[in-house]
Amino acid sequence: MFDSRAPLRFAGRFLLIFVLLTLPWPGFRESYCRLIRSEAHWLLTTTLKNVIVIIEDNDDPQHPSVDTRITLGNRRDIRADGTGPVRVIVIDSRSLGWMPNAMFIALMGALASRTWFWLRGFFTGLLLVNVFIAATLWITVAHGYFEASAAARLQICLGYANRLLVTNLWVSFVFPTMIWLGCLRMVWEGGMLRGWFSGSPSR
Repeated sequence: MFDSRAPLRFAGRFLLIFVLLTLPWPGFRESYCRLIRSEAHWLLTTTLKNVIVIIEDNDDPQHPSVDTRITLGNRRDIRADGTGPVRVIVIDSRSLGWMPNAMFIALMGALASRTWFWLRGFFTGLLLVNVFIAATLWITVAHGYFEASAAARLQICLGYANRLLVTNLWVSFVFPTMIWLGCLRMVWEGGMLRGWFSGSPSR
């Protein structure tokens, strides 16, 4: 029997968890920013050959949320005095990285119980969300770095990808929701959702 109050309880749990995850807890933003910078440095140095990557704080009083500055330079363009042309890209680590994670965690956390199937769906989905974040980060940087030097076809592809994944902030919420919907199949296999809709979730 369908429990008509189940969707309301789900919505309430989701809002509570999402708000808690997105509150400006002291020190959390800085800690997550350091984490995503380390991941960005590994990703960029691994995929962009012969490119010098420097990632550091971005101190901009007019845009305090834009907290990370990525400086890129081609090793082949370095002059004898150590100078050379560089590209600078700035990002907001919270919007780019944490918000998709918070959305997915809140959606999964709002489900009524925890089973092995829930854990499998949670960690599978979290992995996919962070693959999405890595792809978004790479496209953001690659679009800025290759904007003037890449072949026309690559510039067009990066431009479309940048507009889809980076410019449209709603994708940071829609994509994790789509992953969550896919992960619900794993949860359903454990009987958890069938119980949830009937008002007696499995434990």
